[in-house]
Amino acid sequence: MEPSASKNGLTNLILIGGVLFDQITTRLGIFSPMLSEANPITSYLIRNGYWFLTDALLLIGLMIFSRELLQSDQVKHQRMGYFLPLISGLVRLIVSMSNVRLLLLAL
Repeated sequence: MEPSASKNGLTNLILIGGVLFDQITTRLGIFSPMLSEANPITSYLIRNGYWFLTDALLLIGLMIFSRELLQSDQVKHQRMGYFLPLISGLVRLIVSMSNVRLLLLAL
């Protein structure tokens, strides 16, 4: 496996981990009587049953898009192919940690 493939695998793993952890912690929070979803878009998607599907489609789309950027001849595009899933995954992990903190405070 070449180094760029392992970097891409790591960034995608961080992205998938962030999305899964956010899904789990948000779902736990929804069932807590003391907590509610603060994001109106996410709240709408959850209420109408589209949140998981939307998350899955965005995840797959971002992974495909980053893979295409990595295959570009331009170094700037290749960097974006690494940073888009990495930053997105890290943001989702941070949100998940915030969710965990709220869940613990609600106990």
